[in-house]
Amino acid sequence: MNQDTINETIKNLEINNFIVHLFKKREDAVNAILKKLVPAKSISRGGSVTVDELGIIDKIKERGMPFRDYVEMNDRLASLTAEYYITSSNAITKDGKLVNIDGFGNRVSAISCGPKQVLIVAGTNKIVNDTHEGFRRIKEIAAPLNAKRLKKNTPCAERGVCDDCDSDDRICRVTSIVTKPYKNRITIYLIEEELGY
Repeated sequence: MNQDTINETIKNLEINNFIVHLFKKREDAVNAILKKLVPAKSISRGGSVTVDELGIIDKIKERGMPFRDYVEMNDRLASLTAEYYITSSNAITKDGKLVNIDGFGNRVSAISCGPKQVLIVAGTNKIVNDTHEGFRRIKEIAAPLNAKRLKKNTPCAERGVCDDCDSDDRICRVTSIVTKPYKNRITIYLIEEELGY
C-alpha cells in the first residue's frame, strides 16, 4: 500500500470522527492498545484473525485484565456490554468508512453500539477505494478464507469466492457500513503490514 493512499485514508477517517494511529511495527500497536486498556473495567472482543495474529488477547489475559471471552462464555451478547471492545474490520475505505459483514452480527453490533470504546486493529492491506470495493474484498478474500478456517460447509470455502449461497453454514448474514460514528468512540490502530483476511 503506498503512503499517499494510507495518508488520504487516515485524513478521511479523522474527518469522519474516527481516531487513527499509524504504526510501522505490530509490536508498537499492541503496546499502544494495552496502554489504552489499562483503565478498562471490562474488555471483550469480536472474532478476528488480525487480533489473533497479534496475540493481544493472550497479553490481556497474562496481565489479569478484566476480559470477557464470548467464546469461553458461549455468550455473544456479553461482549455488547463490555466497556472496551477489540476487533478488526473487513475493509477500510479510502474515503473513511468501515465495511463489515458478519455471520451472527455480534461484531457489527458491538462496533455500532454497546461498548463505550471500540478498538479496531487492521493491516493496511484492508484499505480499499470505496464501499463497493470493500464488499468485493469481503466476498473474494475475507469471507471465503474465514469460511474455510471455520470449516464451514459453504461454496466459498470450497471455491474461494462468494456466490451468495443459501447454506445453513453461511457466514455472510449481517452487513454494516460505519460512516461517521460518535466522536471519541472508535479508535483505529492501522499497521503497515499485511494482517488478517
